Amino acid sequence: MFRQAIQRASAAFGSRLRPLAIGQPVRRMANTTDDGQFKSWKPLAPTLRQRRMTSRKELHKGGPVRELTVAKRRTGGRNNTGRITCRHRGGGAKRRIRL
Repeated sequence: MFRQAIQRASAAFGSRLRPLAIGQPVRRMANTTDDGQFKSWKPLAPTLRQRRMTSRKELHKGGPVRELTVAKRRTGGRNNTGRITCRHRGGGAKRRIRL
């Protein structure tokens, strides 16, 4: 059914529409430039014309360094006397907070 729709669309639009093969990655045009100080966008929309953002090229791309994190203490739905005051809390994975 999907292939028939593609064939009908390609017949209607001719060479303007080229169907992608299944699993083929979609190639997108680069619409940003990064000069090392600012990241800017091509004006594809009026809001992007003046848009600038500080460059983050030099930032660490890996995960958080464990020495720079602390454990996030959780209550498990219990108050200061240890009684459950909020149901269905508790368990789950341990969490850490970046400093």
